[in-house]
Amino acid sequence: MLSDLRYAVRALLRAPAFSLIAILTLALCIGANSAIFSVIHSVLLKPYPWPNSDRLVYCYNNYRNLGLENVGVSIPDFLDRSTQVEGFADAAIYNIKSFNLTEGAQPERVVGLVASPSLFSTLQTGAAHGRVLTSEDAVLGATKTVVLSHALWSNRFGADTGIVGRTIRLNGEPHVVVGVMPESFYFPTPRMQLWVPFVFTDAQRSDNERGTEFSSMIARLKPGVAPESIQRELDLIQARNAQRLPDQAPFWKSAGFGGGVSGFLERNVGEVRGMLWLIQGGVAAALLIGCANVSSLLLARAVARERELAIRAALGAGRARLIRLLVSESLILFGAGGLLGLLVGSWGIDILSSSLMSNLPRAFAIELDGTVFTLTLVCALACGLVFGALPAWSAAKGDAAAALKEAGTRGTAGRRTQFLRSALVVTEIALAVMLLSTAGLLMKSFQRLQEQNPGFNAEHVLTARMSLPEKSMTTRTKSSASSPPCSPPCAHCPA
Repeated sequence: MLSDLRYAVRALLRAPAFSLIAILTLALCIGANSAIFSVIHSVLLKPYPWPNSDRLVYCYNNYRNLGLENVGVSIPDFLDRSTQVEGFADAAIYNIKSFNLTEGAQPERVVGLVASPSLFSTLQTGAAHGRVLTSEDAVLGATKTVVLSHALWSNRFGADTGIVGRTIRLNGEPHVVVGVMPESFYFPTPRMQLWVPFVFTDAQRSDNERGTEFSSMIARLKPGVAPESIQRELDLIQARNAQRLPDQAPFWKSAGFGGGVSGFLERNVGEVRGMLWLIQGGVAAALLIGCANVSSLLLARAVARERELAIRAALGAGRARLIRLLVSESLILFGAGGLLGLLVGSWGIDILSSSLMSNLPRAFAIELDGTVFTLTLVCALACGLVFGALPAWSAAKGDAAAALKEAGTRGTAGRRTQFLRSALVVTEIALAVMLLSTAGLLMKSFQRLQEQNPGFNAEHVLTARMSLPEKSMTTRTKSSASSPPCSPPCAHCPA
């Protein structure tokens, strides 16, 4: 086998133009497939960095008769479901909030999560240094605490292990750092820099807070529990609440109010799953077209080498040996194309993750990892074996005596070779038509989406989101009201 590979390398080096065209064709097709599969693997297939993440689900409210399928949850809804749903092993409520970190001379705006301490037990994750939040941290009047992300701990505090127990100021209020999370941990996205406890007031726990649905709820299913059984429990809870709160029941009924549950992964990627698999199907068709092209080139090369193969057969080389020799060339071509395709794929990933697909869920995780690397090389070698075996089988099946008698005077391929070549051409055309028609439909759909009227004039309109600390704004308003008017009075001074 090694002698066959060495001979195949020498034969390909003697035909540099053929080898270069074949390798570049395969590199482009395999590179496109590795780039798109990297996106699919990172977004749709790779598990989250929490144990048994497939058992995590979102729990939310909906108003089906109003067309509102997901409006978050209120604190009373969370308390009902976290204590009454038997299928939940654990549950947590959270919302995103910005903070002013004023530790040190340079203030910084950071993004964090206000979460019930059960978040960490729901995710089954502990701290790398110190501890995570506990129920004692979420008691009214308790010392304010905070858990830092590994990135914030490293960048802002120089990875100082003595940070645990120190006090930092968030929105002007002191918070004791109780822990630092591992480097691999994030929730719900890597941009979260800290976590503070969600402290419920008595007013927030009351039924009057129902409808204040500004938070998200995540839960962990018990082993063997299906989401369908959770849905039945949510319906029972809502039925009991409707009997207990007759004043709110008519609105709930007319609005179609209820609870819902969906898988954590499905909730995050459900809207893009079909699109990504469609794109993968398109580049897979392009790969098959490229492989068929290279197979046609190998078939033409085998016809040109018919006399050489006939001499080898006359000297005692069996059909299996000839096929092995030709397949070795194919495997070298496809292997080289696969390695170069990995480089093309890495470039493609940089382009996709930085621009075209930067808004995809989990776009931060898109990378050419070991799984994609291995699958790309296996796919390249498998294609080399399949598409190289066809021309090798056709060439090795020829009549050696007839080929030697003709001494290379025949200018056309045999009937069997012509049939195989025609089959490859038909396959290429069919795949190309399918690919072009799909691309045309996608472009047409995109054009129609662009032509949709949003209901307002969107030209020259910018959006911005600002979050200001309520306590600071209240203090500033009071001080402004008590300050004397300007001299001379400005437009904002009281009359």
